[in-house]
Amino acid sequence: MPHPLHKIQPIAQAVADLFGPHVEVILHDLENDEIFAIYNNCSGQEVGMPSNLGLGDSGEVLTKDVFGPYEKSGVNGQAVNSISAVIRDDEERAVGLLCVNADYSKFLGAHQILSELITPPRMEKRPEVLFRNDWQGLIINEINHFLEKHNLAQSEMKPEQRRLLLKQIDGKGLLYARRSVDQLAAILDVSRSTLYKDLVRVRENDIVRKVLS
Repeated sequence: MPHPLHKIQPIAQAVADLFGPHVEVILHDLENDEIFAIYNNCSGQEVGMPSNLGLGDSGEVLTKDVFGPYEKSGVNGQAVNSISAVIRDDEERAVGLLCVNADYSKFLGAHQILSELITPPRMEKRPEVLFRNDWQGLIINEINHFLEKHNLAQSEMKPEQRRLLLKQIDGKGLLYARRSVDQLAAILDVSRSTLYKDLVRVRENDIVRKVLS
């Protein structure tokens, strides 16, 4: 009768082939407490070596099917991310353990470099003198500030809230640039005609307010 772990070997091989030399996959035979198969050997262990798991009589211990992800130490003391899946036979007895060990320590330096590139150690406030005529950027800033202030997602904005935003943007003179209203309509995902009607209404209300004040 074939060993129940034989049918798991193609899965272990596939995982190892997909993730390459930095991911080791080990199949442990729990009944014999030894390594049944190993792929992308990073730990220096060999097939037939003791697993030293002591889980041969583990029906109650291995009540979970998956353990991890968890961190452990590699052969050189490096941090390794691991996850283990319990293999059961037709009678639901735990007969094997599929362990996937990912050693990303060689990438830590690259990770630090990428982090520094993405977020330089010293970030200054955007120089407004260079962007004071960037009406597109200024309009987007106004939208973001408005949504944050009112704790809104753009898709949740109601017509009265849109007109309030429009009043705020128009009050800062950002809608006098050529095609600025068209651009704003595209950002807010409304038709040009809707936004022009809103703008007329906002400006008429402002005129009435000034006359009555």
